[in-house]
Amino acid sequence: MEFPRRRFGYHVVYDRDIYDALDYASNHGFGYIVPDMMIPRFWPERYTEAERHGIREYAESLDVGISFHSPSDALSLAAPYPEVSSAIVERMGLCLMFAQELGARRFTIHPAEPPRFASDG
Repeated sequence: MEFPRRRFGYHVVYDRDIYDALDYASNHGFGYIVPDMMIPRFWPERYTEAERHGIREYAESLDVGISFHSPSDALSLAAPYPEVSSAIVERMGLCLMFAQELGARRFTIHPAEPPRFASDG
């Protein structure tokens, strides 16, 4: 049975940069990469328009897709404060635009942290 490459992505956390992650994915049979947007080196404001275009072209040349994992550490869309919610929605919009410019096909969002239940012992 052939490995269904397109179905499996590589979650990018420790790679030097997106190019490094694309190379790793291509060389190890992954169909796409998933940079984690909680990692500062993957923040949208770190990339110029030319760099974004170059990344998209490089990914296409390797036939490796790009998806993103939204910043979810402190960005709960369930925040009760209007000014905090507004800033979170603005940040998510910036991240989504970055993903679109890189040709991302998926964007994972965790709207809020999972509930924590008290436990005995």
